[in-house]
Amino acid sequence: MATRARLSILRLQIWQKVLILVAIPLGFEILFISVLSFLLFQVEQEARVIEQSRNLVLETENLQRLFFEAGTAIAGFNSSQNPLFAAELGEVKSKILIQLGLLADLAGQDESRKALVKKISNLVQVELKEMQQMYDRIDRDDAMVHVPYAKLQADALAFSNLLDELVQSERTILKDAPVSEGRLRMLVDQWLAMGVAMNVLIAVGLVHYFNASTTRRLTVLMDNTKRLSREEELLPPTGGYDEIAKLDTVFREMADALNEATRKERAVVDNAVDVICSVDKNYKFIAVNPACEKQWGYSRKELTGRRVEDILFFKGEQSISHFQKAIEAKENQVFELVVLNQAGRPVDSIWSVHWSESDKLLFCVVHDITDRKRAEQLRKDVIAMVSHDLRSPLTSIQVSIEIMENGVKGTLPFEASAELRKMGGSTSRMVRLINDFLDMEKLQSGKLQLKKKEINLDVLVANSIDAIRSLAESKNLKISERDTDIDLFADGDRVIQVIINLLANSIKFSPPCGEIEIAASIVDGGVRVSITDQGPGIELGKEKIIFESFEQLDDAAKVGSSGLGLSICKKLVELHGGSIGVTSLAAKGSTFWFILPNAKEE
Repeated sequence: MATRARLSILRLQIWQKVLILVAIPLGFEILFISVLSFLLFQVEQEARVIEQSRNLVLETENLQRLFFEAGTAIAGFNSSQNPLFAAELGEVKSKILIQLGLLADLAGQDESRKALVKKISNLVQVELKEMQQMYDRIDRDDAMVHVPYAKLQADALAFSNLLDELVQSERTILKDAPVSEGRLRMLVDQWLAMGVAMNVLIAVGLVHYFNASTTRRLTVLMDNTKRLSREEELLPPTGGYDEIAKLDTVFREMADALNEATRKERAVVDNAVDVICSVDKNYKFIAVNPACEKQWGYSRKELTGRRVEDILFFKGEQSISHFQKAIEAKENQVFELVVLNQAGRPVDSIWSVHWSESDKLLFCVVHDITDRKRAEQLRKDVIAMVSHDLRSPLTSIQVSIEIMENGVKGTLPFEASAELRKMGGSTSRMVRLINDFLDMEKLQSGKLQLKKKEINLDVLVANSIDAIRSLAESKNLKISERDTDIDLFADGDRVIQVIINLLANSIKFSPPCGEIEIAASIVDGGVRVSITDQGPGIELGKEKIIFESFEQLDDAAKVGSSGLGLSICKKLVELHGGSIGVTSLAAKGSTFWFILPNAKEE
């Protein structure tokens, strides 16, 4: 039973517990006030009885005195015939009647009192009647009459006995009343003391109950929040079925989710390739992830508490100024620094630093860019090699071949001239490939600068056709132009390069004896230049990939395309602020187009 009662209490909701906290003291107070009110009512009734008894005794004595005054008035009137005694007798009779009424009122609902008072009243009425008859006789005879003193004395004695009986009865009540009243007052005092004691016990019990069921568990919740922030183990569940228990369950679920997220976050940080660390405002390492051992050769313990400047290749204010700027600007700062690893070798790194005002810490992510720096240097070396060690000799070879083909060194046999032409073609393709490679490198690195000016498109198209004419004549292709007399604001040499690359691409895929058309028109936003051929066309869905570097279709590989020409065209057009594209139908040719700003709009 006790277990079931305890479980029923544990299943109470908080509002039900609050209701209990209010209802129990309130119910006891109502009971206590009711009992106390009843006792006080009894005390008041007892006091009223005592007062009533006292008044009865007093009024009985007054009645006895008035009765004897009436007798004295009769005797005096009988002896002296003085009218004053007659007047006194009438006044006393009135007072006696009034006094009888008072006694009847004081008797109340008590039956013994009422009976005794009624006897007294009846006797007084008889005596008053006899006194009136005696007075009438005396007054009528005008002479001395005989007064029946013996009867008067007998009546007076009977009257006196009745009054004594009433007085004795009331005095008995007065004698017992203090004891009863004292007992009632003692009960009142006892109930007051008991009520105070019970109030204290109920208050202590409810406080203990509330503390056990609510306050203690709230304390556990508060302690668990601190433990969670310190990453300590949580206290056992609070138990129960109320809102606090539900809150504790939700809190533990949140704590588990947070711990899981923290574990995953820590796993990400611990397994990150980049160095992740926190640095205080004095530029000392506070915490570092294990990646520092792989990148720099330092253990986490060696770096904790050490200044950042101690591991930098270049020391001084210039290196530290990056961190100071991040603190002052209160925003992310990205900069490069060279770290000196444990073995004394420099490690190029890029730092991403964020200042947290609430934590007063710099949170840093350090990425090793040593390989990137080496790749950049290798790229520079390759470009330098291609530019000086390959292009210059090939250009010399190309010039020498042209001189020999023109017969400056004498006439060559037919077989030798044929081989020389093959060598010239191969040399020209290599020179173009090298030039394309160098142009692509300039475009990607942003080193290519445009020299824009107002120029007529017709001139650019004519120069482009002249440059590519020999290649077109080798396949008996006709190149026509239409509506190209339009002014542009562009770099003429780069526009010619775009047109030549597009023409060369069309020539490669056009059938012999075909035609290529160059047309221009004014469109919204600039001048649209299109080059239409009669080649095999481009498969649907591959219109965009052909403009990517080293991307080419199967037909392009067959004709020996490098995969850079269209990509260079795209970058040159976009560098002008224009756009480029192609429209094609399989087996029906292709139309390559690009749009450049015209002179007026610029």
